[in-house]
Amino acid sequence: MSTATKDSASNKRRLRARTDLVADTGNGTLRIEREPRLASPSTELKAAFDRLHRLAQGDLETVVATRSLNAIAEFLEQADSRLLKEVATAPTDIDVLLKELSAPESVEVLRQHDPLANARLRGLVLKREMLEAEGGAMTTEEVAKLLRMTVQAVHKRRKARKLIAVSLGRRGYLFSQWQFEDKVHPVLDQVLATLDVSVSDWGLVSFFVNGNIYLDGVSPLEALRRGNLEGALRAARAYGTQGAP
Repeated sequence: MSTATKDSASNKRRLRARTDLVADTGNGTLRIEREPRLASPSTELKAAFDRLHRLAQGDLETVVATRSLNAIAEFLEQADSRLLKEVATAPTDIDVLLKELSAPESVEVLRQHDPLANARLRGLVLKREMLEAEGGAMTTEEVAKLLRMTVQAVHKRRKARKLIAVSLGRRGYLFSQWQFEDKVHPVLDQVLATLDVSVSDWGLVSFFVNGNIYLDGVSPLEALRRGNLEGALRAARAYGTQGAP
């Protein structure tokens, strides 16, 4: 086989290489399994650009899309291979963004424009951790199926503050899964009715899953699991009105 033929065959193999490059070796380290495509953007990247172009039809959407892409480009210019591997292995696209924004290189840039940027990022991470805590979250449709009621009935209970949900904007609501446990759900509305009406939806989630000084560091959720309704109600009466954590 001639050198030119060998080179051509080699190039074809390289062009067929996949773009999902990162693999777990089993001992906590990562390796690059294959080379990226050399001649054109990956299928995944092209699909993402096509989707972005389809959605960014209005002026506001175009501005947000353009500035977001510029921010990603700035991150890629500064990130080293170690950081890129860490970000690339994030479980979801949202986690990718959070890791990008939480990187020291990004935080320093953000801090120059907003001294509170780091605190805001920590708040975002904490919100995500609260949603994932104690079993994760459920969609409205999943809750309706679990409770054997209509979606409209679920929303009615949410609005009446008998269920805990956080808004995802146009994507609906997410309901913390732990509130449907056998020892929690029957008494949940009593605790919610005791909490101050000024407590936000995120504040409700925080109240239940975090340790409370009125329960000797135990979370109200754990108190309910142990059958300590009175303790949970005592913590609820103090929460949001006396600066209780």
